[in-house]
This record gives sequence, C-alpha cells and structure tokens, in this order.
Amino acid sequence: MGKRGSRKAQTRNQIQEILIYEGQFLKRGLTLACVDEAGRGALAGPLLVGAIFVDDINAFFQKECSFIRGDSKKLKEEDRFLAFDTIKKYFKYSVGITTHQEIDDIGIVKATKLAMKRALENLKNFDIVLSDFIDLEDYDCIAITKGDEKSFCIRLASLVAKAVRDKMMIEYSSKYPFSFDKHKGYGTKEHIDEIKTFGLSDIHRRSFCYNI
Repeated sequence: MGKRGSRKAQTRNQIQEILIYEGQFLKRGLTLACVDEAGRGALAGPLLVGAIFVDDINAFFQKECSFIRGDSKKLKEEDRFLAFDTIKKYFKYSVGITTHQEIDDIGIVKATKLAMKRALENLKNFDIVLSDFIDLEDYDCIAITKGDEKSFCIRLASLVAKAVRDKMMIEYSSKYPFSFDKHKGYGTKEHIDEIKTFGLSDIHRRSFCYNI
C-alpha cells in the first residue's frame, strides 16, 4: 500500500482537480478537441496551435500522467519532447500554423484563430472545443481563461504546440545567424542583440520588431 501523500498520489489528485471540464462531457459520450497555441509573443517564426482529440482519458491517466505537473511552459525542452512522444501514443493530434507573414498581415488575434481553425480542420469529428481563452465562433467552443492551468487536455495540447514549434525553431537556427535553438524567437536580450547585429531575417515579424 502506497504511503498517503506520496508524490504519485499527489500528482493524481492534482490532475483529478483539472479534469472537471473533460469529465462533464466525456460522461455524456461527447468527444472533445482541445487546443492551445505556442509562439504568440515571439518576435520571429510562426504561431503554432496544437489540437488533440479526446474521447477517453482513462488509459493515459492511469499510466502516463505523472510527467505533467503545473505550468507546461516550465518543463525542460527534453521533457517537452518526451511528453509529446508520450501524448502521441494515446491521442490523435494535429497542428495548425500561421506564418510570420500572416501575423503581420492580419494581426495576432486573427492569426491565432486561423491557426486554431486549421488545426481543428485536420482533426475532425469532435463535438466540443475546449480552448485556452480564445473563443472560436464557428464551433461549439468553451473558451477557458488560463485553460492550460484549468484543463488537463488543454495542457496536453499546449505541449504538442510547444514541442512542434521548438523543433521548427531549432531547424531555423541552422539556416540563420540567430540562436533560435535557444530563445525560440522570443524577445530575450540575446535575441534583441542579434537583431541589432544582423538585422531582421525573413522570418521575423515586422509588426513585432518595429521599435528595435
């Protein structure tokens, strides 16, 4: 018998507390598409949305829940990649992308919704969308403020988005004189110093870099 208050038991209790949204629909036989984005505030590169199809959480919850605690943004890069590989074993997933040019052309809010719609079009055959904050008018959508904290499956979608975008930015680091493998296009001091040295690359968002 496990000790009361053990780390594994604490993790399960934490996750049970954020399965409220998923549980109320899955118990009624409804399927979910859970979506979240990565790269919204970056100065360079695409915005990427991860979406996962959820019709059953039990198998994943029983075997693989322990690696995800708290804010998914705080996971180490290698842990995000491991989480993504694990998620793929249990869930159908898709990604939607809007490019740096689309972000400049239509603005970040519309670009975020567009990437979400692209991810959902690839996923198909779901009843309800759970989204982190963004309301999608074309779907039966529940927009949850701080959704990656309150919904376990939105957190999983967030990990998909972050892992896929991280890999893209790592690839960009071999094509441009920027440390995209480190800062992933976000506005760190290192990145801003690189922009001042090399100028803007063709994947930088001009609308985000006008004052640098």
